[in-house]
Amino acid sequence: MIAFFTWYLLITLFGLAAAPLAWSWLRWLPDRGWGLSRALGWLLAGFLIWFLGSLGFARVDRGSGIAGLLVVAALSAVVVSRWGGGWGTLGAWLRRHRALVLAEEIVFLAAFALWTFYRAHDNAIAATEKPMEFAFLNAIVAGGMAPPATIALR
Repeated sequence: MIAFFTWYLLITLFGLAAAPLAWSWLRWLPDRGWGLSRALGWLLAGFLIWFLGSLGFARVDRGSGIAGLLVVAALSAVVVSRWGGGWGTLGAWLRRHRALVLAEEIVFLAAFALWTFYRAHDNAIAATEKPMEFAFLNAIVAGGMAPPATIALR
């Protein structure tokens, strides 16, 4: 249960860091990208960590994850301040559309909880690509670099 709340909090932090970016970049959507902000934050920070790790400038660890989160948050601050109409505009939009934002948060939490429940009861590492993906993840954790060293020699 602690892992569920830890992952939910972590994903939400990445979403909050990227929400101003989504709000500025996806303004044609009814929710201005609020529902996609978690994925956007996770992908932007993950790409940054992977890219710097593949060049040998960063290790793939908790510190680089925090740094990636901070870079996404800083990028959000710059984009909203310069091109997004400012923080007041974002705050006013959130106040006007709080029912939509709350509904999206409830849907995400319900989907996340249901998928976590499913995976908790069917957590076998079997079939298709799962063993290979697990091997890659273990190689990244063991080596701390991206892309990982060859997994055939581990």
